[in-house]
Amino acid sequence: MANRPVDLARVIDRTRVWHAHYLPETDSTNTVALQRAGDLSPDQSELVYTACQLQGRGRGANRWYSSDGALTFSLITRQLDIPPSETPRVSLAVGLAVCRAVEPLAPAALARIKWPNDVYLSGKKAAGILIEIPASSPGRFVVGIGLNVSNSLDGAPEEVRQLAASLAQFTHEELDPTGILISLLGEIDADLSRLVEHDPLLSEEWRARSLLIGRRVRVSAPPRVIEGVCVTIADDGALVLETDNGPTPCYGGVVEWFSGG
Repeated sequence: MANRPVDLARVIDRTRVWHAHYLPETDSTNTVALQRAGDLSPDQSELVYTACQLQGRGRGANRWYSSDGALTFSLITRQLDIPPSETPRVSLAVGLAVCRAVEPLAPAALARIKWPNDVYLSGKKAAGILIEIPASSPGRFVVGIGLNVSNSLDGAPEEVRQLAASLAQFTHEELDPTGILISLLGEIDADLSRLVEHDPLLSEEWRARSLLIGRRVRVSAPPRVIEGVCVTIADDGALVLETDNGPTPCYGGVVEWFSGG
């Protein structure tokens, strides 16, 4: 399936994004976005988009594999009345937005959130999310997303090929990356507004979309490793595991393993 370029002028026209900063290639769109956030006025948001990300970052030491045909960008949000302590909720809300944006394109693929920051299609990772807070501009978030759209995974490392998926695998239709990006940005904006408004349905929605509830999970949160059955994702964004010591909330860390995965 041929890869189509993104029309950033159309994105600006169809979304609340004030400006788009295009980079033919960059190490990390989040790194660039963190540097640029302080130049915006409170009501402005900016998109940092690249056709080629060389060293995409994930949580902790994780890296995001990016290839031609992926949507790779960072959104610098407008200033929001969301405290930094709610970053786990922001990550889950953005995950919901990604699920809603891609589901019409691959309705049989079962879009699910893998806590805390991945979106899976039919049990394989299709998107990664990284939420960071720019020190130069309190009240904003940098929302980094890598979404596999029409990229081939043939040249990816073996571990990536076994665990990853792209939207193109689930449809015979030609995919419009510009339209997908517009939909993504609209869904993200809507969910961030719902967070500001303390919409109680958000947490119900991320529980309904959870890939991990009911599965046995191991979470690495140095210096601890926590293992148990995931019973829920709490309203505050914590992954709650039923362990030998009772219900244990995890507020951060990396899911090293989960049953059936």
